[in-house]
Amino acid sequence: TGSGTAHCSGAPTGRSNQAYAELLQQHAGSYPASAAVEFKVDGDVGTLRWVWARRGLAGWHRQKLLQLAWPVHRPLLEAASDGAKVMSKIATPFCDVRGEAVAVVGNTWDLVYELFPDVGLNSPRQVPVSLQSEILAVLRGPEAARWNHSSPDCSFDLPLKYQLAVGDTYFSGKMIARLARLVAIAGELGEAEEIYFG
Repeated sequence: TGSGTAHCSGAPTGRSNQAYAELLQQHAGSYPASAAVEFKVDGDVGTLRWVWARRGLAGWHRQKLLQLAWPVHRPLLEAASDGAKVMSKIATPFCDVRGEAVAVVGNTWDLVYELFPDVGLNSPRQVPVSLQSEILAVLRGPEAARWNHSSPDCSFDLPLKYQLAVGDTYFSGKMIARLARLVAIAGELGEAEEIYFG
């Protein structure tokens, strides 16, 4: 329940979790049921907003949600002007390899990210004219480089399971990145609109 004293390295006499236990008791009647995610970009700042739908336990007062954030979330939450309130002065008993978890009260989390400047998709140098025909031959196929030893690069397409969004996200991301890179290369050579990429 978090009401006892926790003994751990760095605190041989233990730490009191009384303040966290009181906070937990205050918010115990509300729990998250689902979330909606929204985002916006303003210049070099991106905001990811989590809007938590909450439910309540019968007989308990409805309060804002009490959840935990890990150290990776803290600077992103603290940069927000509204939304969740980080309870940094109330220690929680939760700590693992990620660090100490902090209590967060609120039904909305705004995570504010400083974005990198747009680096674009084009290579930093133009393709030398002497190599353009060779690169186009590879893109067009069929006798040039083949992505899976059976089809030319210009025929590369996502397998059906990924098109239907039932494939794993790790490899589908790699495949989408490869397809995007082929289109970007063709675009640098002035051929992104050719039908073999249609």
